[in-house]
Amino acid sequence: MEVDSWYDPIPGQAISGLAADGNYIYFTTNGHANGLEARRDICCHLAIWKPGSGLIHTEKLSQGDEPNSGLCAINGRVAASIGGQIRIYDTDLRKFVLDIPVSEECEWIIKLDDRKVGAFCGTTLYEIDLLSGKSSVLSELPGKIRAATITDAGDIYFSVQTTLYVLKHSI
Repeated sequence: MEVDSWYDPIPGQAISGLAADGNYIYFTTNGHANGLEARRDICCHLAIWKPGSGLIHTEKLSQGDEPNSGLCAINGRVAASIGGQIRIYDTDLRKFVLDIPVSEECEWIIKLDDRKVGAFCGTTLYEIDLLSGKSSVLSELPGKIRAATITDAGDIYFSVQTTLYVLKHSI
Protein backbone atom coordinates (compact mmCIF):
# COMPACT_ATOMS: atom_id res chain seq x y z
CA MET A 1 0.00 0.00 0.00
CA GLU A 2 1.06 3.55 -0.66
CA VAL A 3 0.24 6.41 1.70
CA ASP A 4 -0.69 9.88 0.45
CA SER A 5 -1.67 12.84 2.59
CA TRP A 6 -3.30 16.22 2.14
CA TYR A 7 -2.30 18.84 4.66
CA ASP A 8 -4.97 21.22 5.97
CA PRO A 9 -7.74 20.67 3.35
CA ILE A 10 -9.87 23.25 5.21
CA PRO A 11 -7.21 25.67 6.52
CA GLY A 12 -6.85 25.78 10.31
CA GLN A 13 -9.63 23.26 10.97
CA ALA A 14 -9.45 19.67 12.19
CA ILE A 15 -11.30 16.85 10.48
CA SER A 16 -13.88 15.69 13.01
CA GLY A 17 -15.98 13.15 11.08
CA LEU A 18 -15.22 10.95 8.09
CA ALA A 19 -17.50 8.83 5.86
CA ALA A 20 -17.56 7.45 2.32
CA ASP A 21 -19.90 6.09 -0.31
CA GLY A 22 -19.25 4.67 -3.78
CA ASN A 23 -18.32 8.09 -5.19
CA TYR A 24 -16.95 10.43 -2.55
CA ILE A 25 -15.30 10.89 0.81
CA TYR A 26 -17.19 13.23 3.15
CA PHE A 27 -15.71 14.96 6.15
CA THR A 28 -16.73 17.54 8.70
CA THR A 29 -14.41 20.03 10.33
CA ASN A 30 -14.27 21.90 13.60
CA GLY A 31 -11.98 24.29 15.44
CA HIS A 32 -10.03 21.68 17.38
CA ALA A 33 -7.03 21.70 15.01
CA ASN A 34 -3.43 20.97 15.83
CA GLY A 35 -3.84 20.48 19.57
CA LEU A 36 -4.42 24.19 20.08
CA GLU A 37 -7.23 25.62 22.18
CA ALA A 38 -10.55 25.05 20.42
CA ARG A 39 -11.65 27.93 18.20
CA ARG A 40 -15.33 28.76 18.37
CA ASP A 41 -15.12 31.90 16.22
CA ILE A 42 -14.97 30.00 12.91
CA CYS A 43 -17.47 28.50 10.51
CA CYS A 44 -17.05 24.74 10.33
CA HIS A 45 -17.67 22.72 7.15
CA LEU A 46 -19.06 19.61 5.55
CA ALA A 47 -16.68 18.80 2.70
CA ILE A 48 -16.93 16.51 -0.31
CA TRP A 49 -13.68 14.97 -1.54
CA LYS A 50 -13.39 13.04 -4.80
CA PRO A 51 -10.63 10.43 -4.71
CA GLY A 52 -8.06 11.24 -7.37
CA SER A 53 -9.31 14.84 -7.71
CA GLY A 54 -9.46 16.35 -4.23
CA LEU A 55 -11.87 18.79 -2.65
CA ILE A 56 -14.86 19.40 -4.95
CA HIS A 57 -17.38 21.09 -2.64
CA THR A 58 -17.71 22.54 0.83
CA GLU A 59 -20.84 23.42 2.71
CA LYS A 60 -20.06 26.21 5.16
CA LEU A 61 -21.96 25.88 8.43
CA SER A 62 -23.24 28.80 10.47
CA GLN A 63 -20.90 30.09 13.13
CA GLY A 64 -21.55 28.13 16.33
CA ASP A 65 -22.66 24.97 14.47
CA GLU A 66 -19.93 22.55 15.49
CA PRO A 67 -19.82 19.01 14.07
CA ASN A 68 -19.04 16.03 16.26
CA SER A 69 -17.41 12.86 14.96
CA GLY A 70 -20.73 11.22 13.95
CA LEU A 71 -20.97 11.03 10.14
CA CYS A 72 -22.41 8.38 7.82
CA ALA A 73 -23.12 8.31 4.05
CA ILE A 74 -25.85 6.17 2.47
CA ASN A 75 -27.37 6.31 -1.02
CA GLY A 76 -26.94 10.01 -1.73
CA ARG A 77 -27.60 11.18 1.82
CA VAL A 78 -25.13 12.08 4.54
CA ALA A 79 -26.10 12.10 8.23
CA ALA A 80 -23.96 14.57 10.17
CA SER A 81 -23.99 15.12 13.91
CA ILE A 82 -23.93 18.88 14.41
CA GLY A 83 -24.57 20.10 17.93
CA GLY A 84 -27.82 18.68 19.30
CA GLN A 85 -29.17 17.50 15.98
CA ILE A 86 -28.58 15.15 13.09
CA ARG A 87 -28.54 17.12 9.85
CA ILE A 88 -29.27 15.24 6.63
CA TYR A 89 -27.41 16.40 3.52
CA ASP A 90 -28.60 15.52 0.02
CA THR A 91 -25.53 14.94 -2.17
CA ASP A 92 -27.42 15.53 -5.44
CA LEU A 93 -29.03 18.81 -4.32
CA ARG A 94 -25.84 19.75 -2.44
CA LYS A 95 -27.72 21.09 0.54
CA PHE A 96 -29.02 20.13 3.96
CA VAL A 97 -32.61 18.94 3.61
CA LEU A 98 -33.60 17.74 7.10
CA ASP A 99 -32.71 18.59 10.70
CA ILE A 100 -33.56 15.99 13.32
CA PRO A 101 -33.31 17.05 16.98
CA VAL A 102 -31.76 14.53 19.35
CA SER A 103 -31.33 14.43 23.13
CA GLU A 104 -27.55 14.88 23.15
CA GLU A 105 -24.64 15.26 20.75
CA CYS A 106 -23.92 12.13 18.72
CA GLU A 107 -20.39 10.80 18.57
CA TRP A 108 -21.04 7.79 16.36
CA ILE A 109 -23.39 7.02 13.45
CA ILE A 110 -23.63 3.64 11.72
CA LYS A 111 -25.48 2.40 8.64
CA LEU A 112 -28.42 0.15 9.61
CA ASP A 113 -29.75 -0.47 6.09
CA ASP A 114 -30.05 1.31 2.73
CA ARG A 115 -32.02 4.23 4.17
CA LYS A 116 -31.58 4.19 7.95
CA VAL A 117 -28.76 5.03 10.32
CA GLY A 118 -28.19 4.32 13.99
CA ALA A 119 -27.12 7.46 15.88
CA PHE A 120 -25.46 7.02 19.28
CA CYS A 121 -26.38 10.17 21.19
CA GLY A 122 -25.37 10.19 24.84
CA THR A 123 -27.05 7.13 26.33
CA THR A 124 -29.64 6.74 23.56
CA LEU A 125 -29.42 4.90 20.24
CA TYR A 126 -31.75 6.44 17.64
CA GLU A 127 -32.90 4.91 14.37
CA ILE A 128 -33.20 7.67 11.76
CA ASP A 129 -34.71 7.34 8.29
CA LEU A 130 -32.61 9.52 5.97
CA LEU A 131 -35.43 10.02 3.45
CA SER A 132 -38.37 10.84 5.72
CA GLY A 133 -36.47 12.22 8.73
CA LYS A 134 -38.51 10.00 11.04
CA SER A 135 -36.60 9.07 14.18
CA SER A 136 -37.31 6.68 17.01
CA VAL A 137 -35.43 5.36 20.01
CA LEU A 138 -33.95 1.99 19.14
CA SER A 139 -32.43 1.38 22.58
CA GLU A 140 -31.27 3.01 25.77
CA LEU A 141 -27.56 2.45 26.36
CA PRO A 142 -25.57 1.73 29.54
CA GLY A 143 -23.34 4.78 28.96
CA LYS A 144 -21.74 6.98 26.34
CA ILE A 145 -20.27 4.81 23.62
CA ARG A 146 -16.69 4.94 22.35
CA ALA A 147 -17.04 2.83 19.19
CA ALA A 148 -19.71 0.84 17.34
CA THR A 149 -20.22 -1.45 14.36
CA ILE A 150 -22.92 -3.64 12.85
CA THR A 151 -22.54 -7.22 11.59
CA ASP A 152 -24.01 -8.60 8.36
CA ALA A 153 -26.65 -10.32 10.54
CA GLY A 154 -27.69 -6.93 11.96
CA ASP A 155 -26.24 -7.30 15.45
CA ILE A 156 -24.93 -3.97 16.77
CA TYR A 157 -21.73 -4.13 18.80
CA PHE A 158 -20.61 -1.12 20.82
CA SER A 159 -18.30 -0.27 23.68
CA VAL A 160 -18.70 1.80 26.80
CA GLN A 161 -15.37 2.32 28.54
CA THR A 162 -13.93 -1.19 29.09
CA THR A 163 -17.07 -3.20 28.26
CA LEU A 164 -18.17 -4.60 24.89
CA TYR A 165 -21.94 -4.91 24.35
CA VAL A 166 -24.20 -6.34 21.64
CA LEU A 167 -27.77 -5.49 20.64
CA LYS A 168 -29.01 -8.68 19.00
CA HIS A 169 -31.04 -8.26 15.83
CA SER A 170 -34.44 -9.90 16.09
CA ILE A 171 -36.59 -10.67 13.07
